[in-house]
Amino acid sequence: MAAHLRAGGSVLLALVDHSNIPMESGTLTRRLSSWVSSIANSGSALRLPYIRVRAYGGWYNEAQTSEDRFRAISYYQENCPAVVSAAGLTCHVTFEFADTLIEAESLEYNRVSGVGITHTVARRGAPVSYRLMPAFATCNELSCQLAEARRAMKRKLACPSVNCQSEFSSKFVRLEQKQVDTHITVDLLLAAERKSTQLHLGLWSDDWDMLPGLLATSSRLGNIGSLSSVRTTTWTTYLDRELKRRGVQILAS
Repeated sequence: MAAHLRAGGSVLLALVDHSNIPMESGTLTRRLSSWVSSIANSGSALRLPYIRVRAYGGWYNEAQTSEDRFRAISYYQENCPAVVSAAGLTCHVTFEFADTLIEAESLEYNRVSGVGITHTVARRGAPVSYRLMPAFATCNELSCQLAEARRAMKRKLACPSVNCQSEFSSKFVRLEQKQVDTHITVDLLLAAERKSTQLHLGLWSDDWDMLPGLLATSSRLGNIGSLSSVRTTTWTTYLDRELKRRGVQILAS
């Protein structure tokens, strides 16, 4: 990437929050094309554009490759294009998993920082926390178990049966991602330090946890060509007005 920037080419860096943006078959090429068109239509002069797709997720269960990563490998092998055409431009595309931090100074493609980020899947014994509705009613089914389920959830039990006292943690293990949001935010900020108007950053996520990272990166917009928030929803967040005021492009694809 550094060599491409030095040669005057435009680099579009897509930071994809894989588990927090729907990735149906066939949608990646369309979304990449829409993103390129949006940047070009905003007035940015894209020269010899090259797209770098970088995927973040729970890729490691401790130090071992997770099932999510194997599924993601299959998805990107089938759906990540080698070339995208949009706005009269032809963009070559590369793909990588975000296994390290982006190199702050060079941003060279596939340059390894030397420290891998693993243990991105954590095991939790506690159930997901839910707030009970003040007004409680059963459904119309004669075999309705809502009352029993409410009791079990309140007592953190695994089974709604009145006679079963098994704790949730003794029967279920909940898997959740760890470090991923922080990794994306750090990479956004590191990339924005590149100080090249030919560098265009795109955060692909529907997760509101990423909003502070977007806000922090927006203060560095003078360093780069553009910053985009690519989403699949049309919901407006509480920070959207401020992000737009700072020049962040918000795209729903």
